[in-house]
Amino acid sequence: MRGRRTQGDDDTVVKLRPVVPRDLPTAVRTSPNLKVEMDVTRGSYLVSASLKGRRRKGAVDEVLGGERPLERLLTKEQRALIAEAAPKGIDWPDLAALGPVFVVVVKGSPSGFAHKVTVEQWHYPGQVPLMELSTKARPLDAGRLYTEVAQYLRGLGLRAAGSQEPKTRKALEFFARRLPAPPHAQLMPGG
Repeated sequence: MRGRRTQGDDDTVVKLRPVVPRDLPTAVRTSPNLKVEMDVTRGSYLVSASLKGRRRKGAVDEVLGGERPLERLLTKEQRALIAEAAPKGIDWPDLAALGPVFVVVVKGSPSGFAHKVTVEQWHYPGQVPLMELSTKARPLDAGRLYTEVAQYLRGLGLRAAGSQEPKTRKALEFFARRLPAPPHAQLMPGG
């Protein structure tokens, strides 16, 4: 789940990863708020499904400030998906807000490249920023576009460095390490 503050209205996303799109409930598969995408990195790919919701400006801050319960930030459609997909035994009070991450997003069509791209730079406190370049293609064109992107970046003298992982996973792991340990964890041997 993600809540995002932007210059306009706030928005929310519930993302399932990995996912087999045909296994999603019919109401989700036919929703205009659904986006299915494939993240491709060196040597791997991952299919995910996102259900987006719009919220009025300030809604995310109200949740972070404790003025509004977390589940009320999400749309009814998103809450239904969570009820269907979440592991049993986890309830809303078990969840903690993580973040924030400051993200700079630039969209455009670079000179010498025939496709629109989005560049995101994610800034974590005390860390080197993570950068992601993405573009879109129809499923049948994904392999060709992957090759075009790789050639374009090599032509600019750029290459991927470091481990390649979904940026959401990096954010979750980064901020989860900073959560205080639950009281029962301090009683466990070796903890």
